Amino acid sequence: MLPKTSSASTPRIAAIAPTQGLRVLVTWGAGPRSGKTEELNLSPILNSMKFFRPLRKNPDLFATIHTVDYGTAVAWGDDEEIDLSAGALLRLAEETMSPEDMRAFIASHGLTETSLAAILDYSRRQIVGFINEGRRIPRVVSLACRYIEHTSATVSRAPDRELQSRIAVPQGFVAEGRMSIPAATETDTDITSLGIIRVASLTGTSSPPQTTTDEQLLNAA
Repeated sequence: MLPKTSSASTPRIAAIAPTQGLRVLVTWGAGPRSGKTEELNLSPILNSMKFFRPLRKNPDLFATIHTVDYGTAVAWGDDEEIDLSAGALLRLAEETMSPEDMRAFIASHGLTETSLAAILDYSRRQIVGFINEGRRIPRVVSLACRYIEHTSATVSRAPDRELQSRIAVPQGFVAEGRMSIPAATETDTDITSLGIIRVASLTGTSSPPQTTTDEQLLNAA
């Protein structure tokens, strides 16, 4: 089974550092992924809004990423005018699949590498590469598996052609025979309503400000 999000615990980031490109290494201090350290690709968020354009164009600015507001958000630069909530990073992390997650998904749904490859229109060799060779698992693969998990699709061992017809895939996920999602396009959407940046007004007290995290990241595209 893929990890589930718990709304009972506010996500907080203990440490964050840039790695390569628009990737960061995140250590979670609280929340459903507490204690876990993982690399996240921020491209799905940073490439979708003009608000984040300076980070895409200036690697030195991107490298200034740091935690703010008791770890409930991250920000860039000395002025911290560009920021992002920990909740947004959490949702992005949950759209990322590790080899262990894929193994668990295959086992929990009674699949094999071959049958999962048939469902996703990948080769078995690619699936084995994701699981055993440390190849990065595309975000679209993670989203497709999460959709199957979310809808509680019942999958049992069956010939590949039968498996393909037994799993309901949402309209828009299948393009030219391969599961995919529309490419993100830059937008001027009011991001304060999307739950991906921290609340601008601080309380002036020692308690951390609230951060909105409930909206889906895909709505930001």
